[in-house]
Amino acid sequence: MTTCTTTQMEKAFAEHPPETNYTQWNSSTINYKSLWNGVDVWDLLLNRTMIEKKYEPKGHFWWRSMLTYYVTRPNAHMRQVIREAPRFPTPCIGIHVRHSDKVLEANILDLSVYMKKAKKFRDKTGISNVYLMTDDDAVIQATKDYPDFQFHYRDVPRSNKGWADDLTTGYTAEEQEINFLLDIYTVVQCQKLVITYSSNVGRLIGELSHAVHNREPDLDSVDGKWEMNP
Repeated sequence: MTTCTTTQMEKAFAEHPPETNYTQWNSSTINYKSLWNGVDVWDLLLNRTMIEKKYEPKGHFWWRSMLTYYVTRPNAHMRQVIREAPRFPTPCIGIHVRHSDKVLEANILDLSVYMKKAKKFRDKTGISNVYLMTDDDAVIQATKDYPDFQFHYRDVPRSNKGWADDLTTGYTAEEQEINFLLDIYTVVQCQKLVITYSSNVGRLIGELSHAVHNREPDLDSVDGKWEMNP
């Protein structure tokens, strides 16, 4: 999103340490890092306006979607990357299967759980194109069990060990960021989404889809409901 390089960002954070006491935030505090210590985050939650009053009838999901869409808009370089990237066919079903280090926070679900929802949508609409977003190569291999669907996904490393471990393999932070954004901007174009709302990425997909299409997304979360998290 930013024009800064990783080195420039690390230098900026070293020279200007983040303000982690949320009670000290003001209108110009933009350099921060979240610390879930059970105190500061709740100070933030209890002392902020969740949604502007004039937008309250639209609800928190709409509000969060608009804010998320605005702050994640691509800069000029990223827009060029998107224009030059391979195109994937639509209409489609977008599926995000989150594995890797998510096992520390939630139940890991097989592709078959997501495909039950995809099959119902295909039987209803005839749409069998699937755009698959995952960090686990085993999920890619499992697509062979569904020959009546056409799966599309990016050719990227999938170690299933998390982004930090991937850095040690030579898969740079910038490459990971660009590929992640290309995945996100592609999957939200799909007419149907099957995700997990326990995942930050799943919530991001739902919110951006709402903003991009200007309507509530046709979405199934296979493990929970959307919540308004910080």
